[in-house]
Amino acid sequence: MERCVFRLIKESGVYQEVFPEREYSFCGSKSFSPDVLARQGKSVLFVNSKSTVPKIGIRLFDLQSYEDNIHIVAENINKLYKQMHRFEQYNPFLDDTSSEVNDFWGIVIVLEDAYIRRVLYYEEAGRLLKIKEKSDEWEWMITHIKVMSLYEIERLCLYGKSIIDACGILNKDDPLGFSFVNGMSNDSNYINGDYNAFCERVDNEAMCIIKEMLNAGLLQ
Repeated sequence: MERCVFRLIKESGVYQEVFPEREYSFCGSKSFSPDVLARQGKSVLFVNSKSTVPKIGIRLFDLQSYEDNIHIVAENINKLYKQMHRFEQYNPFLDDTSSEVNDFWGIVIVLEDAYIRRVLYYEEAGRLLKIKEKSDEWEWMITHIKVMSLYEIERLCLYGKSIIDACGILNKDDPLGFSFVNGMSNDSNYINGDYNAFCERVDNEAMCIIKEMLNAGLLQ
């Protein structure tokens, strides 16, 4: 999934620089940056993708499955929080970026959203990070690290919309809300060249099949 996300973000046309995961040294040990790093002006987008889907037990209202899913996502929020605060250790960008954490935006991508209340993810992540609820660190975490489904990433990137801007819009509405794409217009145009070429190829092939069926008398 990492390669797919990297390509989507790179080809969205929104970001001036985009880099894949980078290895770096931290406290004498080998560490890794987030899966994707992107620069939009002075702001930085940090993206980690997690090929996780809700356990079947969630659909059966199994409490353990519910708690397991919360812990998995919270662990990834915890990981991304630490990576974002170590940015100076692996900054790959050629142009200057902001050193202010309020210009840092983190995304944990899940393959499929379990639609568990976001505050439960943050409460568990806060416990792991030893961050007190309602503290400045807590407020930063819930506004600057978001959980998004792959579908939302695909839709934003294929339409050429900024993930950072989408986070800002959600924060104005409800920092703990779910959807990043509800406010998007349905008449927006896809800007991704590969996607548009694929759609055109499918349309052309479908028309060829229709013509063959018309010639064969199978359609009127």
